[in-house]
Formats: sequence, structure tokens, C-alpha cells
Amino acid sequence: MRAVNPFQFTTKGELCQVLESSPWHDLIARTFTCGHPQRIKDVGIRQCGVCTSCVGRRQALRVAGLSQEDTQGYVYDLSTPAKVPFGKRGEWNAMHAQRGRIERVLHKASGAGEAWMQLVREFPDLLETVEDMMVVQKLSEAEIQRGILSLLRTYVAEGLDLVTAPLQILSTPEESYTSNVAVG
Repeated sequence: MRAVNPFQFTTKGELCQVLESSPWHDLIARTFTCGHPQRIKDVGIRQCGVCTSCVGRRQALRVAGLSQEDTQGYVYDLSTPAKVPFGKRGEWNAMHAQRGRIERVLHKASGAGEAWMQLVREFPDLLETVEDMMVVQKLSEAEIQRGILSLLRTYVAEGLDLVTAPLQILSTPEESYTSNVAVG
């Protein structure tokens, strides 16, 4: 069996742009992306708002111009990180740090070849990823490198700004949120 992913070098924001002119954009409010479903189940809320999945969802919808369709309630709103308890900002901070590392590498390089070499120095696991993709996807090394560089340039350009539309922030006190769940 061979899996083909025609969108492997496409950001979530680019994919969500298809929904903007689609009759299905009203289904966005029914989707679930939170990476902490056990936490959500315990307090009866669909989205935590602080995990990488929630942040990626909001970023993608912002890029696609669909923030207004994101009507699900969130426990926390990272569009104002200072209002989110420090202990809940770890994944957000890690995403910002990673994006910053990628941006520095891409901006330092003068050409695609140099950008790839610096990217591999910063993220050595990319070499294994390329090898695996060459075997499984039957793509050339150059095609994969170009695809990854393009994907990362778009990701950096899209940014992680989440301030675009007011969210429904659910009034769940911090104590009840953390008392019912394992910390981590």
C-alpha cells in the first residue's frame, strides 16, 4: 500500500483558504482539533486554546480569513498571552521559539542551497525525513528539499498572530480546570 499526500508541502492556512469560498465553511464551528481531549472531556469544553493543535487551528483560520467562523469556546485565548497563566503558555512559547529558529535560518541564507544546509544544521533530523520521503514517496531529494523550504517559508510568513476576531472564552475558573485534570 502506498499513501500519497498531495498537500504535504502545504500549510494548514493554505488548506483552509479553500473553505473561504466553499459552502462548507459553516462546518468549521463543529470541528474539534484540541490536543488535550482528556482535559476537555473532564470539564466539558471542546477546545483548550493553549495546545499546538488549538494554536495551529486559530492560525490557519486567520490566514484563510475565517476567524469569524471559529465559534467554539476556548478555555484560554492566546491572542493575549499575558492573560493566560504562565504554566499554560509552554506549547505557545515552544511554537514561537521554533518559528524564530526557522526564520533566522531562512533569512541568513543567500540561496536555496545555503538555506537547506543551514536548516539541516539547525534541524539535523530533516536528513532522515528526506531519506524516508525519498523511499516512500518516490520523490527526488531536490523535490523534497524545495518542498520543505517552500513550506517553511510560507509557515514563517503566515506568522503566529492570533488577534483577529473575538473568541468565546468560557468562564471556567483556573482552579476547576486544573483540579479535574493531570498537569502536563
